Amino acid sequence: MSRLFCIILSSVVISAYAGNLDTYFFNNSLRLDFVISGNNDTCSIQAIQWKIEPYWSGNPSSYILHNNAGDYLVMLNDLETGILIYQNGYSDLFAEWQCLKQQDSIFHYKNSLRIPLPKKDSRLRIYRTYNHSKKQLLFEEIIDASCAQKSIEKNQFRIGLHYLGNYKKNLDIVFLAEGYTRDEQKKFKADAQNMIDEMLAWEPYKQYKKSIDFHYVFNPSLESGTSIPQKGIIKNTVLRSSFNILGSERYLLATDSYLIRDAASLVPYDIICVLVNTDEYGGGGIFNHHLAISTKNPQAGFVFCHEMAHLLAFLADEYSDDTKELPAQACFNGEPLQENISNLMDFEKKWAALINGTDKEIGMYEGANYQKKGFYRPYLHCAMREYYHSYCPVCKRVIIEMLEYYTKK
Repeated sequence: MSRLFCIILSSVVISAYAGNLDTYFFNNSLRLDFVISGNNDTCSIQAIQWKIEPYWSGNPSSYILHNNAGDYLVMLNDLETGILIYQNGYSDLFAEWQCLKQQDSIFHYKNSLRIPLPKKDSRLRIYRTYNHSKKQLLFEEIIDASCAQKSIEKNQFRIGLHYLGNYKKNLDIVFLAEGYTRDEQKKFKADAQNMIDEMLAWEPYKQYKKSIDFHYVFNPSLESGTSIPQKGIIKNTVLRSSFNILGSERYLLATDSYLIRDAASLVPYDIICVLVNTDEYGGGGIFNHHLAISTKNPQAGFVFCHEMAHLLAFLADEYSDDTKELPAQACFNGEPLQENISNLMDFEKKWAALINGTDKEIGMYEGANYQKKGFYRPYLHCAMREYYHSYCPVCKRVIIEMLEYYTKK
């Protein structure tokens, strides 16, 4: 596929598509593996490889995400007409690193993204979006569709949990095994079912349970568990998960994006959940990327739903943390993009219209985004702030918007 793409620097016409999406896309995914590098102020993307995957599970009624979710914006335009045919957002670990005060440091991060496989020549662009008014073009290429039109043999090695059979119009969630040995497959399946049961007991997921499919992919690890560097524990696991991400002891993620995508590609999926076989407390979730949780911890179910809100809906943490540094100016020199926090620089874009409405508890409560001062949240108690609480109405509203994006008929 080395001749599939060529760089273009011409101007772009932006208008939204109207019509049958079958005109523009196959039922496959086109995946870009890349490395993003930079410092606190700037970054760039270097393409590593392109892959065609068997499934695209996105809802054909929702190929353009209109909200501001994500630290990056992905846009795909039909080359001939300039019509915008696909738009979405995502976040990654590099964007989180950029918000730390790392003086004169350079960070490199391997990442991967997918778009629906286009039938016609198209222009792909990726922007870094710092706030509502500041974005930086990182990547732009032409997709030569004539090189991509070949048959794809679907992988038949998949097992469904709660699979309703309509992956094009349902939200498809895939569970990936991490730190489970060959003898622990039954345990992984049981842990996955526990997460399903927990999620579908929460609103608003409960009301959408007939529109959510669950799948799992089991790839055994050579060792059970995960790496915990702060305790000197290093494990040989299939997705290379680890605690102490970005120096935070409880922050758990799988660290190889290419391996994550390879495993998930065996099934139709919209979002990826990595289940890590450890009782060490922790987890992590990154919008439109993946979440990881420790399944043997007693609080695993709550943590799963908390991280799901990061992964699915780009919601921010609302708790205060004395161990966190203040965000770098590069990240918050405007109103933050997350819908459930505000620094009051452009509060009208957030939940201002709900204040003084029927729910008298909605207001401006100081203390959010790891800070005690300067950031506000909409509700006194919420699952994005503390245990034993459900999502507040504002967070629930944002989650419903994303569920509708994936499931509306």
